[in-house]
Amino acid sequence: MYMNDKIRILIKVNGGFGTVLVRANYIYCLYDYLSADSEVSIDVVAHKSKAMNDAIFQGLDCINHYFPEQQWDEVQMHTYDLTFSLDMYPKIISYNNKRIKTSERLLTIVRKWQEFAISDTSKEYYRNIREAKPYEMRRLMNNHKSILNSADIDGILGIDEDYRLPVHISKDENDILEKFGLSHKEFITVQRGINPKLKSTESPKMWSQNNYETLITMLKESYPEKVIVQLGESPEHCKLLAGVDVNAVGKTDWDDLKVLLKHAALHIDGECGMVHLRKALNGGPSVVLFGITPIDYFGYEGNINIKGDGCSSFCGEINSGWEYRCLKGCEKAPCMESIDPQFVFERIKEYLCGNDNVCYQRDKTTLFSSNFNSIVKKYGSRIDAEYINSWLGKQTIYYYEECKVRVSQLKAHVFKQNRWTEVPLGECYAFKYVSGDNREIYQKNMLVRDKKLVDNIHSTSRFDELIASLDNNSQDMMIIVDEFNLIKDGQHRASWWMNKYGANSEIPALRIYLNPNN
Repeated sequence: MYMNDKIRILIKVNGGFGTVLVRANYIYCLYDYLSADSEVSIDVVAHKSKAMNDAIFQGLDCINHYFPEQQWDEVQMHTYDLTFSLDMYPKIISYNNKRIKTSERLLTIVRKWQEFAISDTSKEYYRNIREAKPYEMRRLMNNHKSILNSADIDGILGIDEDYRLPVHISKDENDILEKFGLSHKEFITVQRGINPKLKSTESPKMWSQNNYETLITMLKESYPEKVIVQLGESPEHCKLLAGVDVNAVGKTDWDDLKVLLKHAALHIDGECGMVHLRKALNGGPSVVLFGITPIDYFGYEGNINIKGDGCSSFCGEINSGWEYRCLKGCEKAPCMESIDPQFVFERIKEYLCGNDNVCYQRDKTTLFSSNFNSIVKKYGSRIDAEYINSWLGKQTIYYYEECKVRVSQLKAHVFKQNRWTEVPLGECYAFKYVSGDNREIYQKNMLVRDKKLVDNIHSTSRFDELIASLDNNSQDMMIIVDEFNLIKDGQHRASWWMNKYGANSEIPALRIYLNPNN
């Protein structure tokens, strides 16, 4: 009798409103796929907010029950045939092999997930999801995938650029429009806010208040018939913008928000949950201002996606504080500050005049990173040419930044006992040579490297020449390190610097973030 029961699946969904909405679309498509050959019952553990979960999951036929995340530890996992968490990719937590085999489609998809999890291209993600995210975003973009379909391994579910998830509105839409004085009016919604969990009114993700207000002034002067409506979670998290006609900040429930986003002629925002919701509602284009997160991963086709030229690449997810402070240490993030209000207004004007070409279409060709060329252009004279040609040019560079690193935190690779070993800079052979502590060990190591390594370019004479050169002029000296302060190029220069200025000094460096699979 048990074999005829529905297959029970439990899914733990991670993220804020926009991310949970994206995952809900995945769950809807998964249910549709599995229902072709099996009866399936899906339970979901989602956001801690019941109201938010209701806004997404209530009324969905594909969901049997949904819980807030606080109840995750209370769930009887052993009663489910498959349990997995859902982030960028699905991650299997437990499953009943005998039950899984009763559904050919479920068996197929579980095997795909298992193969994917141990593949060379993605195993780093499953080892450390937090640190691997920026690399995975770039890899997904290179494969023409986005946040909406990243979890669709091998495209089995056929998730494309649009939502298949139905978004329910339980209230009368006309009553809501009347409530805000918007019946039979054309209106533009605008939002300047961030996730309430950050407990702040500012973030590097946000365009400045002054830029928003400048844009609103331009819109009101050119389109006085259009009502400007400001949306937002609460006044504590969203500063009121001068010039808006209707202040709806903190005055909307989820149904109100859905109706306003659905019926707006245009929505203006940063990359956030409201943009995802409007897309799911098929409400029309949003003007989305991008900075620290990449358009090709978070951007939807059909929106007017705009990015400034203040930074060479995105930096979202690269470290734990990316939502609070600019990675370059700037008070105002250059990526957002470089977006000119006049440029944004011109794109809006083109769209309102009927030019759909301003709307984003995903590049269907391979997306190659321009970071390498940018590094060579800016820093080529300060980096060893042989290193550029033999190694750097062959890497996938996701982000880079100029910085200063405390010498005591530097690590280096040394070749001993026929393999490369990571050691503190003060223990490497180059430092022992330049400091006079043990010059013979460096000389002996060069002999070993000559025998064992076909590409050894170092020698004592070459190092002596470098030392003399740096003694004469070290003004433009720079080393290259990774995110863990491991020297990728410049061990000899760093050794010279440590000997001259000490372990507590700070050395000029270029920090590069590489694919962990390189």
